[in-house]
Amino acid sequence: GVAVGIFNQTKFLQMFGKKSVITSYLVDHAGNVLAHPQESLVSTGANLREVPIVKALIESPINNNQMAFEDPQDNQRYLGAFRQVGIGGVGVVSQVLEAKAFETANRVKYRSILVAGIILFLSFAVVYFFSTTITRPIRVLVQLTREIAKGNFLIKVKPKGRDEITELTS
Repeated sequence: GVAVGIFNQTKFLQMFGKKSVITSYLVDHAGNVLAHPQESLVSTGANLREVPIVKALIESPINNNQMAFEDPQDNQRYLGAFRQVGIGGVGVVSQVLEAKAFETANRVKYRSILVAGIILFLSFAVVYFFSTTITRPIRVLVQLTREIAKGNFLIKVKPKGRDEITELTS
């Protein structure tokens, strides 16, 4: 409470405002809210000791850490981090909804799969059309061979290209 009383409380609370998807707040050594974007939690003196990230802050032998947790109040998964400030057991906690944190990564994953699918489709299309340039002359050659096998030697063919199949057709 002393830290909050020293500063202009409005400006101090603005530091923990709702400017991003991350919720940051300040708690004391017992889990009492000193600063929070929800001003009602500050004015009512709410205690967040049961929130897993705050509990970890209070009980941790180290002064900073991060973790994934589920908030028992709203049953949603969060990613959180804390750091003890060092003044009277005060700590800063930041948390973000796990779904919100991974939203961009999931969007990138979706786009990557989509681009990979398009590239795969185009690759198969190019390979298919390229393979027809090879198989079409062979099919014509097979058809000509069948005509010759039937005894039809009056076949007129105009070979196209400069490869082995053209040479064989000639």
